[in-house]
Amino acid sequence: MTSSELLKTFDFITNNRLSKVNVSKTASNDYQIHLLPNFSASQLKLIVDLSSSDKEAIKKLNSPLYSFQSGKVKYFLVDVETLVKNLETEYLIDPPYSRVSDLVGQISTRIKPDQGLSLQFYGKAQDACVPAFVGILLAQYSFKGALKKATEGNIEVVGLTPKFLKAALEKARAFAGATNIARHLVNLPPNWLHPVSYSKLIEGLFKNSKSVQVEVWDEKRLKKENMNLHLAVGKVGETAPRLVKIGIGPKTAKKRYAVIGKGITFDSGGLDLKPSQAMRLMKKDMGGSAAVVGQAYALSLLKPKCRVECYLALAENGVSEGAFRPGDIIQARNGLTVEIHNTDAEGRLVMADALTLATEGSKKPDAVFDAATLTGAIKVGLGAEVGGLFSNKKSLQNQFLKAAEDVGELFWPMPLVGKERHRLNSPVADLVNSTDGFGGAITAALFLENFINKTPWVHLDIYAWNDRASGALNESGGSGQAARALAQFFINQ
Repeated sequence: MTSSELLKTFDFITNNRLSKVNVSKTASNDYQIHLLPNFSASQLKLIVDLSSSDKEAIKKLNSPLYSFQSGKVKYFLVDVETLVKNLETEYLIDPPYSRVSDLVGQISTRIKPDQGLSLQFYGKAQDACVPAFVGILLAQYSFKGALKKATEGNIEVVGLTPKFLKAALEKARAFAGATNIARHLVNLPPNWLHPVSYSKLIEGLFKNSKSVQVEVWDEKRLKKENMNLHLAVGKVGETAPRLVKIGIGPKTAKKRYAVIGKGITFDSGGLDLKPSQAMRLMKKDMGGSAAVVGQAYALSLLKPKCRVECYLALAENGVSEGAFRPGDIIQARNGLTVEIHNTDAEGRLVMADALTLATEGSKKPDAVFDAATLTGAIKVGLGAEVGGLFSNKKSLQNQFLKAAEDVGELFWPMPLVGKERHRLNSPVADLVNSTDGFGGAITAALFLENFINKTPWVHLDIYAWNDRASGALNESGGSGQAARALAQFFINQ
């Protein structure tokens, strides 16, 4: 697939069910979603077609959703208060944002894009409009659908002023776009998306954005810049490695941040070859970089006040007679030497050089973030939907957790255990790239810590994949994990 053909598959970003939205005084379509603050008698009175038997059924209902048919019109009533309330028996709960987006997204899948849909918001339920819109867009995305002509919808909105609706749609399109771009990047097959085509695709995605600057380093530039760990991994891939830099926000901003994304477009494991079953999903090993591209898209629309510099470390981890080997010693950009214990621990190598690049010199960022499908250990501990968060600064960690919750993403703080640093010791080099035994996610984070130049830091260890349809995500595949959370953090600055 050519670069232009690949770029064309992203048309769903601008051509979708929310491309054209009409403001109306009354709901008139045959499919209607009514979001009410609650199912109290005073609220239900507002639904004129609701029969007395329906009202009795709702009283006995133990659910935030009630649907009924009146003539040609199919109604879906949503009790927002019940939907978003915290359940006392839960410790880590699904954020209210995702509860709304999941339910509205699921409802929208019952309605074809070319069928008319009305959304009506009552009173305080208007606060749920952004996650509701996000849910509709998340549910519309499908990989096969993206390869076809994008489908626009016919949606009318009742209960919001034009000004309020405009702001809500801008935010929803940005955040849903962030997630869906990340999902689509992960879903692309590795023979289409490799380091060279990926870098060209990013240039194409931001070509018309005046607020975004893109720079691509090829293998010659990587060598000149002593990105030796990155080169060691990528030198035997079918296509050469690349580093992509994306700059967003005012260059003179007081606050500056850096974000690194792991972009292994296919991971065979290298000479420490993965078993075939473990290789099946390894196109998703660039999920961290996909999240960074997604958040960059959201920021390009929402215009943050801070400066954000993104670094995507792109490579294929292949097998050939020239592949890097267990036992090799490689000098990183920052001068540290790394003994290779396992060629399948390659992601931390490409990220190490990128972290050094992002945090060195006199213009250090206020904080550095990274997102990576770094370890299987994190999925074993937290599952597919909860990301692991490692940080060396508590206040930064808490800010990020709040930003993530506000846009419906789940992360859990993980410990940087100082006692475990000795496991990275090598008898012949400064570090080893992989350790044996337990705590693999912790030692991977501790490895990266050696390359951040004592900068405040957040490391996101994510799975980036949805094993089955869940919530607003209407199919298995890339999940877009971390894209919205990163974008929201930077918007808050």
